[in-house]
Amino acid sequence: MGARKNVEGSRRRAARKLLAPFAAAACAAAAGCGGSAPRAEYTVHVSPAPEGDDTTALIEAARRGDADSLTALLDRGVDADAAGRSGRTALQAAAATGHREAAQLLLDRGAEVDLRQEDGVSALMLAAGRKDLEICDLLLSQGADVRARTDEGMTPLMFAAMSGSLEVVGLLLDRGADPNDAETGGETSAMAAALGGHGEVVRLLLSRGADVDAVRSDGETLVSCAALGGDPALVRDLLARGGRVDAANGEGRTVLMAAVVGGSLEAVEAVIDAGADPRAGSRSREDALMAAARAGRADIARLLLDRGADARAAKTQGWTALMLAAGDGCTEVVDLLLAAGAEADARNAAGWTALMLAAGKGHEPVVRALLEAGADPSIRDGAGMSAADLADANGHEGAAAAIGEAAGR
Repeated sequence: MGARKNVEGSRRRAARKLLAPFAAAACAAAAGCGGSAPRAEYTVHVSPAPEGDDTTALIEAARRGDADSLTALLDRGVDADAAGRSGRTALQAAAATGHREAAQLLLDRGAEVDLRQEDGVSALMLAAGRKDLEICDLLLSQGADVRARTDEGMTPLMFAAMSGSLEVVGLLLDRGADPNDAETGGETSAMAAALGGHGEVVRLLLSRGADVDAVRSDGETLVSCAALGGDPALVRDLLARGGRVDAANGEGRTVLMAAVVGGSLEAVEAVIDAGADPRAGSRSREDALMAAARAGRADIARLLLDRGADARAAKTQGWTALMLAAGDGCTEVVDLLLAAGAEADARNAAGWTALMLAAGKGHEPVVRALLEAGADPSIRDGAGMSAADLADANGHEGAAAAIGEAAGR
């Protein structure tokens, strides 16, 4: 599984989905034990308008930055504010693709600066999302609404904060943007920046009045967003400013667990140093060690064990950190947990053991490690299947052979 759990398992909610009409996020979780997902990077994408009429031709010319074609179409009487699919105008297309000359031409010919797409996205938001200081400045000079909102409540400042543009964020603040405006889910610009790992943007927002104690509707705080973003320096800074280390979201996930999901060993250490309890769990009783095991992070698991995490703890339905690591084939984490006293033959509600999970997925090195630690291959699950049965049923000859060798000793 990906180390960042694809940043909360949804990466993330309506706020991120608002970028879809013009942004593509490279945010897929890395596969395999110990992998880590790349931090989301947003790049503006505008699909070419279909051919066939003057409106689409105008939008396509703006998208290309073709001033000559724009001039010809406007001279022919095409409406500068004509909207294509999804309500997109030529000015928005120019802003989304960084063509300042085209944007200036359209404004000079009467284009309305604050028209919105069907989802409420404005030209200023598109320019802010692509870190385009010049076009943002141009649009603002023509009266663009710095506090405009999309249908989901996102502002131009949020788009800029998400993109990590310190200059654009500063410009928008100077022109009247409110650092404490939040979208419909309660996420502020500082939270959006923190999730992206943009610590300097967060600090700028705080210096201009952003609330360090803001809480999203799902219970995430600015500190937990920084932990998820994997920025240890920012985490330490926010905690020093009074951010709560003991906060938990609506599912009971702690700041420490958020740091584990964020994948930064230093951030995990910073949260523990601030007083977080390594044994604290969520409502499902999953704790930070289980999150580290699920992510295949042996370094984080080692730190948590050194700081008092319980290798034998079980969450709802009986799942343990050892089971999670074994099922994902993370041999190093399995070895650590066994050395720390994890129970090799613990069973979950379905009757599965760590050995069964490893065998059923063909993780032969883990199977051998568990057998060497004394795991019992004769145990059967609720359906009457043994570890060897599960290995055979899934075509994992190596795992099945290892179990057979152990049974024959």
